[in-house]
Amino acid sequence: MDARALQRFLFLESQDDANLDEALANLFEDLADVTALDVNTKPLEQALSELGIDADVYTIPSGSRTAIEFAEADDFHRALQLISDLSNVSKLADAGWVALPVGDKATATESPCLAIYFTEVKAPEDDVDATAVPDLNTLLKQAREDATADSDMYDKDGERK
Repeated sequence: MDARALQRFLFLESQDDANLDEALANLFEDLADVTALDVNTKPLEQALSELGIDADVYTIPSGSRTAIEFAEADDFHRALQLISDLSNVSKLADAGWVALPVGDKATATESPCLAIYFTEVKAPEDDVDATAVPDLNTLLKQAREDATADSDMYDKDGERK
């Protein structure tokens, strides 16, 4: 799925109730073609080890985050305490990771499943000029122009005809 198709869905197709079901079906078909992200967990494993957290890191099947789980509540609370310390938050961020603690994710009838999720954060590539990012109004205007370029439902300002 390319950016233009996503913009068209968000700004045009999803606004028309008659086509919403078909548009959603098409969007899900396009998303099925998206490949999973390849996550390098080595920096996270190293950072956790340096913090004194001994746990196996695994990637969630969607590939967008990783997690560590604990069988014992004491180990979980110790790990939470360690990753909540400001200096350790900084160490994780330097390694390119942010912790997303969710606690016990099991239902009341299941045994506890104590997990801490992590998501990878990346800085822009070195060759990208971060100061060249347009302001929000310019970006929204360009998105409207791109999304309405082939449409007869909207005028050039993105307003319904």
